[in-house]
Amino acid sequence: MKDVAREAGVALGTVSKVVNGIPVGEEYRLRVESAIEKLNYRVSSYARGLRSSKTYTIAVMVPNLISPFFSRLVDCINRELSARKYRMLFYATDYDPAQEQELVHLAEQQKVDGIICLSYNPHLQVSPDVPLVSIDRYFGAQIPCVASDNYGGGGIYNSYTLSMTKHRYFRPVVVHEFGHSFGGLGDEYFYDDQYTQFYYPDAEPWEQNLTTLKDFGSKWADMVPKGTPIPTPATKKYAATVGAFEGGGYQSKGVYRPAQECRMKINDWPEFCPVCQRAIERLVEFYCPKK
Repeated sequence: MKDVAREAGVALGTVSKVVNGIPVGEEYRLRVESAIEKLNYRVSSYARGLRSSKTYTIAVMVPNLISPFFSRLVDCINRELSARKYRMLFYATDYDPAQEQELVHLAEQQKVDGIICLSYNPHLQVSPDVPLVSIDRYFGAQIPCVASDNYGGGGIYNSYTLSMTKHRYFRPVVVHEFGHSFGGLGDEYFYDDQYTQFYYPDAEPWEQNLTTLKDFGSKWADMVPKGTPIPTPATKKYAATVGAFEGGGYQSKGVYRPAQECRMKINDWPEFCPVCQRAIERLVEFYCPKK
């Protein structure tokens, strides 16, 4: 770096600023870059990391590279990291939650600057000192989550497959998947024999027809008849009532749906519930506003 400063005729601190991306005068920047090219100077990432307490390394974890989706995803991430002078530390987790956790600990020991993870472990533990970005898995409001279009794509695939076989469920499935793909609605069915942690109680689901009651006022509280208890018992008394019925989003506990029955809960039900209807109508009005 001293040789670069001497060649460029600038102070050592100016070279350091240019190398580390800190703004300097245009003339000084060009002189330093010219000297770097002439001397074929290469920045030591190790020494750079010691000075800045950074390793310029990001751990990337996906199940494997056999899947075209995963391999393309990793390739795109690597390109973006390289463009920002970061290196990628890759781990294949093989869909194993225990292995994911072990690899997270290993990445933390490597002092990575962050982790990008497509996790299949709903209870994954990451040190709060290591930034985490999750792909397609919601860990809570405090963890950034980047969602792909796989879910909607799966619905389109289901519809296409059923239509090609003239399946009797083609029409009801198309309507259900329309609720997903256009209305942004979540599944309202759930499993009685297990509790799957898909949504978390500290944040509201983004889907308009699911709630954790964390911020029910932002969902359909305005549509609930006065005097209706929240949560709402799934009894005959409230069979045709908009309320907050526990069970939805694949979870039997902690997530609530607006009606006892709805097309987003069961394909044999003839219609969307009022909350789902409103969500779809809002999108129609958004894309086709009245003049």
